[in-house]
Amino acid sequence: MSAKITAVIKGRQGNGRLTFTLNGKEIFSEVVEVGRTAEVNLPLDVLAEGQNSLVISVSSPFLATEYKLSDLNLEALQYDDIKLFAGASFRLSDTEFSGLQRATLEAFAKPLAQPAGEIKILANSNEIYSGRPAEAFELALPIQQLKPGTNNFVFSTSRGSAYKIDFGKVITAFSASAGGGKTYEFEVSQFLADGARVKTYSCTLALTKASGGDAIRVGINGATIVSEFTDSLATADICKHVQAGTNTLSLSADNDVVLDRAAVSFKQR
Repeated sequence: MSAKITAVIKGRQGNGRLTFTLNGKEIFSEVVEVGRTAEVNLPLDVLAEGQNSLVISVSSPFLATEYKLSDLNLEALQYDDIKLFAGASFRLSDTEFSGLQRATLEAFAKPLAQPAGEIKILANSNEIYSGRPAEAFELALPIQQLKPGTNNFVFSTSRGSAYKIDFGKVITAFSASAGGGKTYEFEVSQFLADGARVKTYSCTLALTKASGGDAIRVGINGATIVSEFTDSLATADICKHVQAGTNTLSLSADNDVVLDRAAVSFKQR
């Protein structure tokens, strides 16, 4: 079998590379401009019989590099009786996983042929869905099927059935426990660290809460900032505290806080 993956880049934030990894081997890693179609050939010597794992990621996920993909398709140029598949992934840190309370997959699946076949969704090789979903659907992910690190999804349908799959996002909620707190690490390039120091770049930590207390304590590289939530959003200017290389971020609260999202962003002033 020979095949390729195509995807239209509908949006991009940041300058990280879009990376495709097939069965553990990186086969594509480029910065792709908005409006262009990424074409990724699937090498015959990397494809395996049966299930294959395709991971789509970015080179700098913690620095808010984000690609929005649409029209993600697998084109099987030569095939026998196979199933067509597409894949996606997301990462959970050890601390996020330890406080994970719920996770929801949002995606879009538009049938391109009738009658539409069933879609099967696997999470880390375990089947979590089989059926014909609505075009825009949400799926509660069983936490027991998730793990720290990279979590892989595989969408498949039988030969003769075709879907347009648009990956939305995975929404997670995890708790920063009262008193105890969570600790994370993220990398900052020398260029961005210098930009923060001379104030040519702003550096913002944004925390979105699902529920809980009104304030959260942010520790970064030994400094402490207390940030209050306004309309479920707390932000902190961390430019004075970031450094080139590894940065340590800790979150704690006097009252339990359940966070939906945490992100560090750098923007040119």
